Amino acid sequence: MKPCPFCNEQPQIQTVDEEYHQVYCHKHTATIYLESFREWNKRPIEDRLEAEIERLKVLNRWIPVTERLPESGQSVFVTCLTEEGRKYTGLAQYFGEKEKAVLEEDFIDDSCWGEAGTEYDEENDCFWVKEGWFEFSLEGERAYRLSDPVIFYMALPEPPKEE
Repeated sequence: MKPCPFCNEQPQIQTVDEEYHQVYCHKHTATIYLESFREWNKRPIEDRLEAEIERLKVLNRWIPVTERLPESGQSVFVTCLTEEGRKYTGLAQYFGEKEKAVLEEDFIDDSCWGEAGTEYDEENDCFWVKEGWFEFSLEGERAYRLSDPVIFYMALPEPPKEE
């Protein structure tokens, strides 16, 4: 049983007869009928708030890349780990194998061209970015393949809504 919605104390239940129960705490008494007995634990506003808190906890946490990767092309916060063991954060996008076709003028930096970063697809006459993480710039500059491994990522928050 959930606690009393008024004082948060654990309620006591007393069966009066087959028709109803008396539910009470040290400060409040409520007589409820058997068919509504389960209603005591229903708190629609509280239940919606708890569900929203759980949803936000899932969205707003650092996710290990060993657990799962973000959607291809999604901009996210990342935490990288240097060879020296230092961690740093930034903005990046992950692209899976053959998930991003690019042209020479696209955002991929020059070091990504050739066998190290792209694969030419003769049939479709395009270059596919090889799987990996690329830093993301809000200014629209060319992005560079991250040289340090990404260990965690987190979704970006929604932009503010104008009122």
